Amino acid sequence: YLHKLEGAFFMWLWFPNLSITSEQLYKNLKDEGVYIIPGHDFFIGLDEEWNHQHQCIRINYAKDEKTLTKGLEAICRNTNWIEW
Repeated sequence: YLHKLEGAFFMWLWFPNLSITSEQLYKNLKDEGVYIIPGHDFFIGLDEEWNHQHQCIRINYAKDEKTLTKGLEAICRNTNWIEW
């Protein structure tokens, strides 16, 4: 799922069926030279554990088309989000 865009330069993506945590996804993508921000960084101060915080990522899309394509391909491969 894609969060409603409101003029920012980043997207908030939710993968409700993600088989790994967004923290592990960050590590996997970093190994490929693609950087995201794991969702748990945005859920500070929760009283209880919430799976949603481990199913979301934030990505910056203020990049050139070649860089964006490389990053989206890596995200798709690592999440089985869509066939690329």
